[in-house]
Amino acid sequence: MNIPKFTVRQALTAMDLSDSDNSILEYIDFLNREIRFDSIFFLHVIRKPSFFSSLFSKNSSALQSQFILNEDILKHFISDVEGKLSNLENINVEYEVCEGEPVQEIIEKINEHHVDLVIIGKKSASETSGLLVKSLARRSPCSVLFVPAVAEKKLKTILVPVDFSENSGRALQKALEINHTLDKPAKIISLHVFDMPDLSYYKINKTYEQLKEIIEADMNEAFDNFLEKYVPNLKDIVEKKVHERSQQSTAGHLNSLALDYEADLIVIGAKGHSTIEIILLGSVTEKFIYSNDSIPTLIVR
Repeated sequence: MNIPKFTVRQALTAMDLSDSDNSILEYIDFLNREIRFDSIFFLHVIRKPSFFSSLFSKNSSALQSQFILNEDILKHFISDVEGKLSNLENINVEYEVCEGEPVQEIIEKINEHHVDLVIIGKKSASETSGLLVKSLARRSPCSVLFVPAVAEKKLKTILVPVDFSENSGRALQKALEINHTLDKPAKIISLHVFDMPDLSYYKINKTYEQLKEIIEADMNEAFDNFLEKYVPNLKDIVEKKVHERSQQSTAGHLNSLALDYEADLIVIGAKGHSTIEIILLGSVTEKFIYSNDSIPTLIVR
């Protein structure tokens, strides 16, 4: 299997023009030195017009004032971006300020510009941006990279949680594409978390430890088959990790393990492109994305 280099033909970055934009721009500047961007579209969505804007919408002077305001925002927007990104010479860069509901506008721009990667900043789960993160994770028809404000600008370890599905296989392939692009290859860790059965429901002549050993052996065999199917020629560079879920939720345990392994990027395979599959992102994936406040996470579609 030949793994191509990871490239982004058209990226979209949604920004809110707050101080948190600095961290996302710094991370994009870091990524721009590691991977290839052909084009980046920067978008700022002003929420639906206020009561007073609607009230005076028929007033030409009010409309002119709004136009001037948007032009001023756009100038400020461009200045912020160009002040943070160090090398835009070989990249097509576009900017737009529009009004509307943020998620809906982002989805429309994804389709209009044939975007293959959305990059968006992620504030802590306690902030209102969590709703935007959750909505985009569910509804985006393309891959999404969520970048927490405290994300470190390095790619030494890439973690790929897997459940042996096709979605996981696609995520692992994408992680290897990213790795193939880096000047200094990262460590690739593929992680599977399993649940032990409740022994009270089974009449088996095995101790807990004996049963765990049997299940781990089965998981490792399934893991080997998974790697052979999706990355047959590169399976030796993937570190397999199998863990029994602790008393935490699966999402919580994944978070803890990601920190233990000092992951710099997490790559997760989402479900397909149909409406039902997009809505059913997966409760574990959704909870993990929502609660992860420190490690950039790429959802692969």
